[in-house]
Amino acid sequence: MASQPRVILSPESLAFVYQFLPDDKTRSNFEKTCLKFRNVCLEEEVLDLQRIMELENRYLQSPWSEEGVPEEVIEMVECKIGYKLPFHLREFIKITNGRRINLQEEMDENSKDLMGSHWSWLNAFQDWRFHSPQKVQIGFIDSSTRTMTGGSGLFIDLKSGMLSDGLKSLRMNFKQWMQSSCSGKQVNLFNVQKVLSNEKDLRTLLKQYGYLYEYLTESQKNDKKLINLAIQSYPILQFAPNSIRNEKSIVQLAIKYHTENYTHISDPLKKDKDILKQFIERGSLSSIPSELINNDLILESLKNGSIVDENILRKSTTSDEFLIKLIGIVKPSSNPAVGNFLTQLSKESKLSEKVLKQIIESDPASMSIIGLGDKIQMNKKVALKIFESTLYDNSHSIMLFTNLPKDLQSDKEIAEKAVLSNFDIYPTLDETLKKDRPFNLQLLTNWLKHSNSYSNTFSQLKPLYDFWGQDETFLRLAFNTSPEFVIDFPKLLAESFINSLQCHFGKLSFGEILKIESPYEAYRLAVRRNKSHPAHDLVEAKDTLKDIRMALPKEDDPETLADIRQSLLSSVWYDYW
Repeated sequence: MASQPRVILSPESLAFVYQFLPDDKTRSNFEKTCLKFRNVCLEEEVLDLQRIMELENRYLQSPWSEEGVPEEVIEMVECKIGYKLPFHLREFIKITNGRRINLQEEMDENSKDLMGSHWSWLNAFQDWRFHSPQKVQIGFIDSSTRTMTGGSGLFIDLKSGMLSDGLKSLRMNFKQWMQSSCSGKQVNLFNVQKVLSNEKDLRTLLKQYGYLYEYLTESQKNDKKLINLAIQSYPILQFAPNSIRNEKSIVQLAIKYHTENYTHISDPLKKDKDILKQFIERGSLSSIPSELINNDLILESLKNGSIVDENILRKSTTSDEFLIKLIGIVKPSSNPAVGNFLTQLSKESKLSEKVLKQIIESDPASMSIIGLGDKIQMNKKVALKIFESTLYDNSHSIMLFTNLPKDLQSDKEIAEKAVLSNFDIYPTLDETLKKDRPFNLQLLTNWLKHSNSYSNTFSQLKPLYDFWGQDETFLRLAFNTSPEFVIDFPKLLAESFINSLQCHFGKLSFGEILKIESPYEAYRLAVRRNKSHPAHDLVEAKDTLKDIRMALPKEDDPETLADIRQSLLSSVWYDYW
């Protein structure tokens, strides 16, 4: 017998709900209810952003007052770049256009330079810089301007909505970053006395700005409720009374959120087995007293992905059992400290046959790094295993490939793996492989997928384009995946080709994008700005083909003239409009 559907809401309750729905006859009540619920959720998220701003502005020493960006301006940029901004970031800039900290005049220059990266330190909307859907710089770094966001700026991925600091992913979206990124404090942003006068707001601010714990009274610093709030966002034990530093439950909670707290706990607790075990899950062994470090702690720390430097490794017993376990956890070819450690042991003749066998089986690429390359029995299986990793040193990668037998170098599968591990290997490929169109197209496709979108540079791919730079399929594939490549391509591209690409406006600010009418105009502006582009001066000074021809060398310099004419006329894709 079929089970009866479960009634969650009575007909009377549903009738009550439906009376608040819009009078839209084209949708069912269920669909209208879902849409209404979605709108309520979105409205609550917007209110949440507003509450954050309003609360902080009540207590900041220099409140922010920038007006928000009009929605129509945001939509204009989104329409031009072909992507919408992530929801929370979009709604936030509608409230305030950028969030610059207004540094007080009386603050000395040293303090200004030490200003921490506040979650709301965003450049004004018009200064955001578009590189590609995976790379939009919202914390713009300009060498002529002092900024507080760090050396590489803050980026957001328009497709995933996740943030990154240069090459490093922050593994969080914009709202998560707002609520958790104040992990460091060099200059206090708030009027402390005003904050302390309102206990309710103090509790709210402590959860995000834990450094305010430093300014609490002694009795407040012993308040467990306040400690549990502040401990989540800041390593507060450096400001805590001795009694708190010696309380195991609080110490464990503190280390859970910030491993830096370990250095400030009492000496007896530093040796506590439970706390040591918890700390090495994320912390560095360099913080642990030297007499406590042993083989087990080193291996456990490596298992947890922590960085263990060479000096720590030298405190091990270097027994066969330890070294075999070490190689099983971390590949020497992908970990410089472990690679250097084993290299030194090899020079000291401290690697047994047992250990060498383990290295050959688990990480043959490291044999060359350690200086034992002559012990590798090379075949296709071993060669593929060597080049599967992309993390080992570039110079060794090239050396390993060039030392392969010719038949293995010519193997398509090995060649592709080798180039994907390091594109500098491409020039050393067999000429037959370089001219193989399907092979090169697959290689480029996999490289663009495989490579970190923040580290791709056209210079790495240049050897491939020496062969395939006039093939539209190759150009479209690269430029649609990484639009910034267009600006680095060493010849000017035709207007029709530029306008037909899926993504435009590489390396331009949103302010510039708003003023530009066409992708081709954006392309010319970006090339004009690229001082290393061969056509930079022509694009900067000339607008028509006639003007460019007038700027060419005179007939008394036929060699230079022939070269430039060839670059102008050899391909429809290299057309100087």
